[in-house]
Amino acid sequence: MMPPAPTMGPSHPKWAEFLADLGGPKGCDFRKDASGRSTWKCDGTVKRPICRRTLKRYDVDVAGSLKLFVRHGGYCDCEVVFNVDRSVRDSQSRGVRHVAVKFDDRGRSPVKRRRARKVVSP
Repeated sequence: MMPPAPTMGPSHPKWAEFLADLGGPKGCDFRKDASGRSTWKCDGTVKRPICRRTLKRYDVDVAGSLKLFVRHGGYCDCEVVFNVDRSVRDSQSRGVRHVAVKFDDRGRSPVKRRRARKVVSP
């Protein structure tokens, strides 16, 4: 029996590479437009098609990775880049994790209800 695939997240050895792929031209394509404003591609849904496509290039548990992203503010493709790494680092330093996320009936524009809970070490 094969061991389960690891979850992609800030502790994964290829996290920086994953973020570079996710934010790069084949991902969200973060860039400046002609006027110097930041622009990128993201459909703004919890389906996260760019994340899914990018995660499949790595030997990781896609469903588990997407759940981890939601727990840390990655509700859509671009929010994984903006929120997950910082949220995990902040949570680890404070011993807190985020829970209780509720999405609207169409799976879009999540209503972000978070309450912090102290992580109890075993």
